[in-house]
Amino acid sequence: MKLSKDILEKNLVPSFINLIFWLTSYSISIILANRLNLESKIPFYYFLIPILWQLLCVFLVSLTQKKVFGQLSLFGLINYGAWASYYLGPDKLDSIVYLFGFIVAYSISTTINKLSTNIILFTFYILIGYLAFIYKGKGISQDEVFCLPILLGVYLIFPFINYNFLKLKSRLKRKTKDIKDILGNLDEGFLTFHKSGKIDEYVTESCKDILGVDPNNKNITDVLNLTEDQKNTFQKWIQNVWKSNLSFKDLIHFAPKSLEIDERFIKLTFRPIFFNGGNKIEKVILIADDKTKEKKLMDQLEKDKEEIKFISYCLKNPLEFVDLIDDSLNLLDSYKDIDSNENLYREFHTLKARFGQFGLKSLTKPINEVENVLSEKESENKMELLDKVILSFQNDLKGFINKNRVIVETANKFIRSDDTVLLVSDLIKQRENFEDIDLFFNYLKENYLISDLREKFETYKNLVNELSKKEDKKIDFGITGEKILVNTQIYSKFIQSCIHLIRNMVDHGIEAEEMRLEKGKDPKGKINIDFRLQGDNFIICFEDDGQGIDLELIKKRSSHASGEKAQGFDLIFLEGVSTKNETSDLSGRGVGMGAVKEEVRKLKGNIKVESHQSGTRFIITLPIIDQ
Repeated sequence: MKLSKDILEKNLVPSFINLIFWLTSYSISIILANRLNLESKIPFYYFLIPILWQLLCVFLVSLTQKKVFGQLSLFGLINYGAWASYYLGPDKLDSIVYLFGFIVAYSISTTINKLSTNIILFTFYILIGYLAFIYKGKGISQDEVFCLPILLGVYLIFPFINYNFLKLKSRLKRKTKDIKDILGNLDEGFLTFHKSGKIDEYVTESCKDILGVDPNNKNITDVLNLTEDQKNTFQKWIQNVWKSNLSFKDLIHFAPKSLEIDERFIKLTFRPIFFNGGNKIEKVILIADDKTKEKKLMDQLEKDKEEIKFISYCLKNPLEFVDLIDDSLNLLDSYKDIDSNENLYREFHTLKARFGQFGLKSLTKPINEVENVLSEKESENKMELLDKVILSFQNDLKGFINKNRVIVETANKFIRSDDTVLLVSDLIKQRENFEDIDLFFNYLKENYLISDLREKFETYKNLVNELSKKEDKKIDFGITGEKILVNTQIYSKFIQSCIHLIRNMVDHGIEAEEMRLEKGKDPKGKINIDFRLQGDNFIICFEDDGQGIDLELIKKRSSHASGEKAQGFDLIFLEGVSTKNETSDLSGRGVGMGAVKEEVRKLKGNIKVESHQSGTRFIITLPIIDQ
């Protein structure tokens, strides 16, 4: 037998309220009788009769679904009240006690019955019940006269109160329904939960659809499909919300932002509900919004932006791109021949930074996995894991080349179309202009083999602009000094490794705009690369006007680092030393600076670091190599 909500509201609930009413009446009658020193021997079955009568009528209503038994319940109570008034005459109750019992009964009835029902019910109580009470007393005493205007006053005032109460109740119910209808028609899902995490009864249908579960009578931590660690974190967050040590505005940043359920992306938003508009939180609203379509569109947009950036950067720097692909393929072929784990790590780390310069996250992520394996301790299956992740990177690289074959071929064509291509017919004509073969070789060298090294660093302008935007910093990048005419191919590995140096200056060196203003600095930072000739050598000075290197922090981090011994600022070249607390796809592993020093060493040069609170300088001295 299924009871409808309407039947429960109109019959069962009032019956339980009346149950409380009869028990309260019994208690009041006994207490007042004792207080007034009256003899009151009212049997309990007097109060049990209306309770059983109402329950019987409710059962009949639920069984037959007919309202007539509800009317019968009311009719029975009216007659019972009138009869009881006669039965509980002056021999058992004083008129004052009867007055109090009537007021209590009427006040309860006012809150649960309709106005018309209320008037009918208590008209019988007054006209019949009180007359029966007086008749039983065989006359009207001073007490009865005193009670009569009070009874009439209550009889007239309470319907007015009842009318306004029901009007407010109806208005509140209508507004509640309107709000539920509005929430139910929104795409977002809404639910509320308490300090214990228990979810309230009302949950919008869209919330059930979005979360894929009916949250009613469940705990919020179970509904959100969190891992054990996430559950513990979320429970601590809930506890802190109700402790009110911090404002909700400050705590909201630590709440879960999203969920992934069945390949759907669900955005989560939390809002507080305060007690009576105060500062104490009563409950929290969770708004769940299915953002799967938007997420896919954003991901696709991000991929499109990455592809546009790659194509633009590639066509502007075709030689670098072709070199990058060649170096990647060469490393994949020869990585097993590299003598140490440290050198292999540096090779892949530099490769990752170079792919990052082209905005190719799809290739920096698999290289990041290679670095993860290389950074692990030696084990029996480490080489097997390494081969597996390198093979994964190799497959991703091949897939990338196949997908972008047109771009690769275009880049090659751009290189072949460059002015530095040696055309045989032109060379034959040029040879005739030189009597001395050595002079001809010098001509070839100056016009086809050597170029200004500074030009190779121009490509880092785009990198600085991109990184500064990500870090929300403003940075001026400049290249100054003399021309350094060398065979740049010899220095290509060194040039590639300098990406780590530039990245560190943007990430660690230059402060945020607010911090620079607090220090009295220009809000816009500066990074400059200066070139100077010095006999058979040349000097490159990388300089920024940032916050300098935190030597104490470097010393602390270097105590766990591996590699050769070093002192002072040279500690930053040790493997594993980084001022960042977290690693990312592009930085934070403490390997990049070591890669720069290693390339300088291979060229038989040296690197020196100078740092103070107003900036850092890396002074690199390299020989002019003539091959």
